[in-house]
Amino acid sequence: MSRKPLSSKEEKARAVLLFSIRKCDFYFDWKNKIYNRDKSKDQITGEHTNGHGNVHHRVPFWRIVDHYKITSLGKALRCRAMWDINNGVLMSKDMHNLYHEIYGDCCETIEQAKQNEEELRLLIAEK
Repeated sequence: MSRKPLSSKEEKARAVLLFSIRKCDFYFDWKNKIYNRDKSKDQITGEHTNGHGNVHHRVPFWRIVDHYKITSLGKALRCRAMWDINNGVLMSKDMHNLYHEIYGDCCETIEQAKQNEEELRLLIAEK
C-alpha cells in the first residue's frame, strides 16, 4: 500500500492528529501494556531496557490512520487496530534505530513486522 500524496494542508492536519494521538492517555496506556507484557526487555536482544526502551509500532500509526480513514482523535480512540498491543514491541533505542535503518517504515501487517524482527534477531546473533 503506497501512501497517496497529500496537500500541505492535509499533511499538517495529519501531523496534528498523530501528535494528538501520541499525547492522549490511550497511547500512554498502550505503551505501558507493552512494557509490562515484554517485561521491560528488548524483544530483539533480550536485554533489559531499564525503562529506556522504545515501543516500536509494527504497523506504523500513519498506516492505521490511512487505512481506517481516521480524521479525528475521537475516531482514533474508537479504532481497535490503533490500540492492539500486538502492534507494539519493546526495543532498546539503538535496536529501534537499527530496525528502521534496515527496514524503514515499511510494514503493512503485524506478521511482516514479526518476520523482520526474527531476521534482525538472527543478524544480531551472528555478530
